Amino acid sequence: MGIKQTDVMSFIEPESSGFYYDTARSFLKRHSNPDSLLSQIRGLLAQGELSSCRDMIQLIIREGHELADRSSLFLLRAEVAYLEGETTGEIMAWVQQAKLCPKLCSNVLRWDELIHGQTLLKEGDYVNGQMILEKLIEDDTVGPMAQQELAHHLFWKNLDCERALMLLEDLTKSHPSFLKAWTCLGFAYNKFGMKQKAQEAFGHCITLDSNPERLKLYKQQLAS
Repeated sequence: MGIKQTDVMSFIEPESSGFYYDTARSFLKRHSNPDSLLSQIRGLLAQGELSSCRDMIQLIIREGHELADRSSLFLLRAEVAYLEGETTGEIMAWVQQAKLCPKLCSNVLRWDELIHGQTLLKEGDYVNGQMILEKLIEDDTVGPMAQQELAHHLFWKNLDCERALMLLEDLTKSHPSFLKAWTCLGFAYNKFGMKQKAQEAFGHCITLDSNPERLKLYKQQLAS
C-alpha cells in the first residue's frame, strides 16, 4: 500500500458504534471490489447511516483493504465528519490524508476550494469567499457543504437571512442527517418567529448528535 498503517492510526476511532464489528467484516468480505465497496458506503451515507459509514471506513483502514489507497475513501470520511458536525481541523485532517494517497481523485481540488472559501469568509473577504461557495453549490462532491457554509454565513452575518432560510430548508430535505444544517435552521426559524418549526429542528439535532455541550444548547433552545 502507498499509505503506511502508522500514517492513519491516529484517525481511527477505538470502537465502532454503527455496525457491530463482525457485521462490518462480513459486509467488507461481500464487497471486496473497491469500486463496489465505495458505492455501498456512499449508499449508506445517502441513507443517513453516518455511524455505519464511519465503521466501514475504519475497518477498511485497519484491514489494509485496497480501497485505503484511494483518496476518495478519505474524502468520503471528511464528508461524514462534516455532516456529523466535527471541527474544521478534524475535517481538514481527513482531506490532508486524502492527499497522501497514491491514487488521487479530482475531488481533492473541490475540497481544497471549499476550505479556501471557508477561510476567506473567516478572514473577512466576503466577496471572494461567497463567490467560491456559490460556484461549488452545484458540485456533486462538495455542494451540500458549500450550501451549508454559504447559508451559515448569510444568516449569522445578517446579510440575507431569507435566502439562508431557503438554502437550509432545501439542504435538510435533501440531506436529513446534516446536523450543522439543522442547527442553523433552528436558529433561523427562531429569528423569523417560527417557534414550532424551530423546536422541530432542534429536536432533529438531539436525535442526530451525541456531543454533551451541543445537546445542552439544543435543550436550552427547546426550553426558550
